Amino acid sequence: MITAGSVGLFDAALNYLWNETINRLRDHVAAFDVDYFFDLAETDPARRKNLKTRDDLSQIDDYKLLEAANKIKLVGGFGYSSVRNGTGRALSVGKGTLLA
Repeated sequence: MITAGSVGLFDAALNYLWNETINRLRDHVAAFDVDYFFDLAETDPARRKNLKTRDDLSQIDDYKLLEAANKIKLVGGFGYSSVRNGTGRALSVGKGTLLA
């Protein structure tokens, strides 16, 4: 990430930072309670029945992951707001798909 930023690849550095944040958050969820997390993150019963293990966390989009992690207090209020409003907006400009 530092190398990407130092050579002017700021979008790449932001993407790397975002991906690391999401991966660490998935690790914390996996150590917590995956079933409870899936109940909060996925409200569609048809999709929820296929979500069972840590490997299935990748099927939850970043926004739902962040929202559900905030509900179970794996992400504090300030951290949640910072990621959702700061990094999410910066990344949404580049990708057009993340948090807006």
